[in-house]
Amino acid sequence: MRWQEPKDETLSILLESVRRFGKEEIEPAYGKYEEQGFFPAELVKKMGAMGLFGLMIPEEYGGSGMGTVAASFVARELAYRWPALHLIWTANSSLAAFPIAYAGTKEQKARILPQLASGEILGCYALTEPNSGSDAGSMTMKAEWRPDSLTWSLNGSKIFITNAFHASVAVVFARTSKKSISAFLVESSEPGLRHPGVTVRYIPKRVQKSSDFCEIHCNDVFLPVSALLGKEGKGFAIAMQTLDGGRINIAAQAIGMAMRVFDDAYAYVHVRKQFGRLVWENQKVQFDFAEAYARLIAAWALVIEASERRDAGENITRIASSAKLVATETAWKVASDLETYFGGMAFTQESAWLPRLLDIAPTRVYEGANNIQHMVIAKHLDD
Repeated sequence: MRWQEPKDETLSILLESVRRFGKEEIEPAYGKYEEQGFFPAELVKKMGAMGLFGLMIPEEYGGSGMGTVAASFVARELAYRWPALHLIWTANSSLAAFPIAYAGTKEQKARILPQLASGEILGCYALTEPNSGSDAGSMTMKAEWRPDSLTWSLNGSKIFITNAFHASVAVVFARTSKKSISAFLVESSEPGLRHPGVTVRYIPKRVQKSSDFCEIHCNDVFLPVSALLGKEGKGFAIAMQTLDGGRINIAAQAIGMAMRVFDDAYAYVHVRKQFGRLVWENQKVQFDFAEAYARLIAAWALVIEASERRDAGENITRIASSAKLVATETAWKVASDLETYFGGMAFTQESAWLPRLLDIAPTRVYEGANNIQHMVIAKHLDD
């Protein structure tokens, strides 16, 4: 089915190339690699050459600067084909690149952003800790200033970090006083954050398997003054600004995944017969699909509104959380309802329908669990 298309001609051309790339290369790779959890290095390289990692990076730093609306459409398309590949893409192009573009010095931007835009290196965003997930303000990782050596010393752990096993730069948040958090850049010349004092542990997943899921442990990781990202004590603000955009992207991811389940289920009920006729010929089935379609396009409209407001420079905290909440819950509801139309085939290893449904589940948790989105929206109702 043809879902809502962008109005901008340049974006339409880009989306057609992404769609073609998805059909010809992403789709076959998904079937080959996702079940085993293999990292799609060749596809990542091609995505870099296509300029997909630089959509939200300014032109002066090697990107195209097309903005959030473009990123949302691309996110939807990538997630439609391969959710784990989308995570690799967004962790690099949004979560890692945005805080550097937002708060970095000219030197930091000029040195790192072109490499992220081209896919020459991958980045990651290290905020979550074993005992500090939704409550980012309770993080325990510490960054201590060492005046004798003019360095920062990082100690502590981060967990559930996408791309860390293949990243060459990490945006790491640490407590620099009892009441303040700062952001730092941890870099390495090789993928995997191979920096003295840094240990990266790969955590196998049951969903979206081909994207990294890692724990990062820092034991006296010494960083130069130039590793500080933005001003000391402003890390929490940087993290929240980044998550505003990240939540829109995850909303787009969820809708893309649900659209795929919809399309597969829609095709299946047009060939599957029960009681001597096609399943689709039952009016109840038609109404179920009509309801699902209406819910998905309504959620997508909210994603696009949030994207447009971000591109216009508006305060988007409330609408970004709203888009994330509505899109992910809608995606899960629609996909889990339509999954029943696959019948017993959904549970066989001959189809990818059940894995595609289960891939949607974590969207309600990462980038801020949905009960946290309720809190954020309520807090900003008077904004």
